[in-house]
Amino acid sequence: MEYQVLYIKVIGGFPGKECILVGLKSGNVFEIFIDSSFPVQLAKLPGAIRNVDLSMYRQKLAVIDENMTLFVYNVKTGDLIFQEPNANSVAWNSSYEDMLAYSGGGNLSIKVSNFPPQKQRLQVREIKSNQ
Repeated sequence: MEYQVLYIKVIGGFPGKECILVGLKSGNVFEIFIDSSFPVQLAKLPGAIRNVDLSMYRQKLAVIDENMTLFVYNVKTGDLIFQEPNANSVAWNSSYEDMLAYSGGGNLSIKVSNFPPQKQRLQVREIKSNQ
């Protein structure tokens, strides 16, 4: 890759057709299949990539940039489906194509299809040392 790789996620696939997602400092997101020497560009954002995930049927791409903004794209058309500020991490549901979970701003949010996200406040427990 011509720019620094900031995020990698193994997506898997059929034997011999597995792939990984790669997020670069340049803002590019690539899908790389192990049986091909040509990466497929899925998105280009203006800032560095912090987190990436692809939905179950590889129809939707979720990307978090260096400004902690979550972008969800339709992979086939490149259209922006959804955008949310203050996101730290994101993951698609592995059993339901249209269910997405993300965290940020002290909340865990779950978004299903075109419905508004449901948010729940995260409780952070402090771990005390015995020292």
